[in-house]
Parts: sequence; structure tokens; C-alpha cells
Amino acid sequence: MRRRGFLAVAGALVLLGVGAEAQQSTKVYRIAMVHPSYAVSEMTETGSLPYYRAFFDELRRLGYSEGRNLLIDRYSAEGLIENYRALARTVVSHNPDLIFTIGSPMAKALKEETSSIPIVLAASDPVAEGLTNSLHGQPEILRV
Repeated sequence: MRRRGFLAVAGALVLLGVGAEAQQSTKVYRIAMVHPSYAVSEMTETGSLPYYRAFFDELRRLGYSEGRNLLIDRYSAEGLIENYRALARTVVSHNPDLIFTIGSPMAKALKEETSSIPIVLAASDPVAEGLTNSLHGQPEILRV
């Protein structure tokens, strides 16, 4: 899970166009974190979900922290598949710089709502799920 978390963060930073000079940046980036079932209170660096801990650890290592140069909006579909489309519309309407999500079904709902906001996801096989054509290239390596 550490590798997947690292890849998600690396993809997120490439897509946001930020680099090693993060500490010099004054821009505040907005990330939408979307989970298909877990409560928003679990989507933190101290929560029980390992991919969020890895995501925040890597962001902090690169000089990014919530409240300083990151604004993070958290959303949950509360385990209800019928909520995915409406939630995806809500997330996209807030126009984040990047969307981070878990699982292919939620990513598919988000992808249907936007073609301009980068979506980074933790999923087992985004190519087989039809979310992306390839895991090669930059920045499309994790973009769906």
C-alpha cells in the first residue's frame, strides 16, 4: 500500500505542476478527496486508512501541509452507489485543482463529470477497468 500511496502523491504533484521548490510556493492548492464509503473523518493523516496516511506523509515530505499551502475538501458517498453521480457533480462543481479517490466505480463517476480536472486514484487495475489507456507517460501515468 505504501507504493500505491507514493504513486498517487507523485502523480498528484506532477498534475498540479509543483516540484521540489514547494516550500517557496505561495499558491494554495485545492485537493478534493473522495471515498466511496468511509467517513470524511477517516480521510486524514491520523486516520485508520493507510493510503491516506501515505498520501499525507509524502505531501509533508515534499513541503505541503493542509492549512498552509493545501486546502483539502473531503467527500464520502457513505457506501451508497446511488450517491456516486450526485457526489461527483458536487465535487466537480467546486473546481478543485485535483481529485484523489479510491476505487474504480467512484473514479468512473468522477470521470463522467469532468475531462479537465486531473483525477488520481488508488485502484487495482485502472487500465483493465477502462479508466486510462496506459500507465506509461507523464503526467497521464495516474490521470484518468
